[in-house]
Amino acid sequence: MDALLQDLSYSIRTLVRRPLFTTLALATIALGIGANTAIFTVVHAVLLRPLPFPEPDRLVMVWEQDQTRGWDRVPGSAEDFLTLRDGTTALESLAGLSGASFTLTRDGEPEQVQGARVTSDFFDVFGVTPSLGSPFGPDANVDGAHRRVVLSQDLWNRRYAGDPGIVGRAIEVDGESFEVSAVMPAGFHFPSTAEMWTPVVFSENQLQDRNWHFILMVGRLAEGSSLAAASDELAVVASRLAQDFPDSNEGWALTAMPLHTEMTTAVRDTLWVLAGAVGFVLLIACANVANLLLVRAAGRSREFALRASLGAARGRLVRQLLTESVVLAGLGGLLGLGLGVAGLDLLLAMSPVIAPGGRPIGIDGLVLAVTAAGTLATGLLFGAAPAWAALKTDLQGTIRAGSGGQGEGGRRARGALVVAEIGLAVVLVTGAGLMIRSVRSLLDVDVGVRSPEQVMLAQFALPQAAYPQFEDRVLFLDQLLERASGMPGVTHAAVTNLAPPASGGQFHVRIEGVHDAWVMDLPVARSRSVSPGYFDAMGVPLLRGRTFTAEDRVGTPQVAIVDQAFVDRHFPDLDPLTQQIRTLRDTTLQIVGVVGNVANTGLGTEAEPTTYLPHRQFMMGGGMTLAVRTDGDPRTLAAPTREAIWTQDPDLPLAGVGTLADRLADSVSQPRFNTTLLTVFAALALVLAAVGIYGVMAYAVSERTREMGLRMALGATGNSVRRLVLRNALALTAGGVALGVVASLALGRFIAGALYGVKPTDPLTLTVVSLLLVVVALAASYVPALRASRLDPQVALRGD
Repeated sequence: MDALLQDLSYSIRTLVRRPLFTTLALATIALGIGANTAIFTVVHAVLLRPLPFPEPDRLVMVWEQDQTRGWDRVPGSAEDFLTLRDGTTALESLAGLSGASFTLTRDGEPEQVQGARVTSDFFDVFGVTPSLGSPFGPDANVDGAHRRVVLSQDLWNRRYAGDPGIVGRAIEVDGESFEVSAVMPAGFHFPSTAEMWTPVVFSENQLQDRNWHFILMVGRLAEGSSLAAASDELAVVASRLAQDFPDSNEGWALTAMPLHTEMTTAVRDTLWVLAGAVGFVLLIACANVANLLLVRAAGRSREFALRASLGAARGRLVRQLLTESVVLAGLGGLLGLGLGVAGLDLLLAMSPVIAPGGRPIGIDGLVLAVTAAGTLATGLLFGAAPAWAALKTDLQGTIRAGSGGQGEGGRRARGALVVAEIGLAVVLVTGAGLMIRSVRSLLDVDVGVRSPEQVMLAQFALPQAAYPQFEDRVLFLDQLLERASGMPGVTHAAVTNLAPPASGGQFHVRIEGVHDAWVMDLPVARSRSVSPGYFDAMGVPLLRGRTFTAEDRVGTPQVAIVDQAFVDRHFPDLDPLTQQIRTLRDTTLQIVGVVGNVANTGLGTEAEPTTYLPHRQFMMGGGMTLAVRTDGDPRTLAAPTREAIWTQDPDLPLAGVGTLADRLADSVSQPRFNTTLLTVFAALALVLAAVGIYGVMAYAVSERTREMGLRMALGATGNSVRRLVLRNALALTAGGVALGVVASLALGRFIAGALYGVKPTDPLTLTVVSLLLVVVALAASYVPALRASRLDPQVALRGD
């Protein structure tokens, strides 16, 4: 113990005596540890930490699978759900839910809240007890008894000021009176954005139509059961359903997946890629510090030799070096932890991440333990190189030579570390370059809309209770369009149930003369309900036929407009204006127009066949969007748009008011954020690699001062000496670039799914990155090369 304390004391004194070295090493370590701490905190909270429910490993999602089309995650139909709930033994319980948005009025300004309609056993499946009240009873899913609501803790605090008397109180939801049954504990959110839950009531149509897939199913495995057993039983049930109901269930399967896996699927690959990126940054930092320590150890080789001559064993010298490395890592780790906390706050502020179950993301005991272990491992890792060099150094030869140095072995070690640094930097910079090109490709996509920056969108909902009749809704929208059209600067105004980019609903269509029978492999089309003037307001070109008019209303022949993708897929060789399509509900629609393709389902996705239906004949759902086009700045219309809507109905909440251009940009905010992070890590890797190259070349020049002085004394010019140094740097760089390119090709598949318009093996990106690393290496080596070329031969030869 005394020897260890002596080593610690000596290490601290040594670091204090060399402030420049210590500062550079600590900064390098802190950056690597800080980045890893921030990213690992998110990875742990989202991917590694169990769900905050009792026995979370028993929670599963049950999906239907359309094996004919290759759809592997399809919600269930109402009847399939009821069959599963009552007919499986591997599942202790099974609940159904359907996502919904609700309008809250009274008790403050109108507000639209995300939530779900759920079956009565929904909360029992999760095993969560409300903070106040009790959840729905078994009779809640009956029409007339369903007007009950459960609030999240956040909503209860935000809108109702945490009123402890909220249970049993009536609140207004979608224009109807609902009784508050319970308040859930803090952090409970399922789905992840849900803040309130009401009972679901299946309609007769939903109960009779097994082709209507809308119910998400979440269950709890029976005690002693397993995921494999549940999957086997679900396969038997699916086979039985296919035999009993071949028209709807033939070709369909059932499967169970761990709930935690399903809740993190969307972010899993991204987080692992970012974790790998910061891991590379830490490795580069370790290589850099190891090089610094090698250089420093080379300068101390005479000290080590003298200590050895006085009786110090080599093991004692190695322990001293490792102790100094661990002390350095510990101090850097403390600084890195502070950077990690700040970086985590910045990370969550830039792109809020929601952990499964709604728990907050923060640094906890496990993160601290992993950071401490990582810091210790880092110290041992970058301390291993100088310790190994000390073992291999000829101490007696060093005393006789009268100078420091580590010989050829030390030079090879430093060169190998630089090659590794450059290789890792190539991988990171290549990944960032691919992501940058991918985002640029997304932003360059032709969305099919003219001048989206001149279109203002305002989303609102029409509650069923306040507008129960189809005619009531049509009247409201027509009056709103009249008001909006009269606003200053407005050239066109329209309404739709879905503004791009939003995928919208799907329905099966039968093309007259092409499909003779109703079968489930009929083509699928997206659908949108729009008002006359929609295509002018959105700037979508009319290619053939006409757009909708005021005459396209209930009581007149039902019509549809299709996009070019619909025509190309279903009747490329026919005149679309002579064609009719029919839905599964046996509704015949005459095609009256063809419009250009729009990126309705999002940037970077292939245009899906889409049908547009007149809002006076078909109005889908309660959510609507007002779109107004202006010849000026659309942001000046934000206040008048709100006023136009609230003048007609002050109880309507606005979910969002902004330009179509902003909405399209927001749709790529996540890949843009991922690209930003990866670019930051790549830039950090470049800087660290440049520092590493500079350090090695600077020390190489100092180590070879006599040799270069001799060369110049024998007639070598400054240019030739400069080329010698740069050639050595380029040799190391070439090795690192080659290593990095091979690694990039091998690892590219991990980000392939996140790329659009560019392949992970893109030769242009690899070439540009390789050249960039060469330029960085030359820039970092130029100062040592210049110093070498300006040596005075006489001074150099007298230097030792």
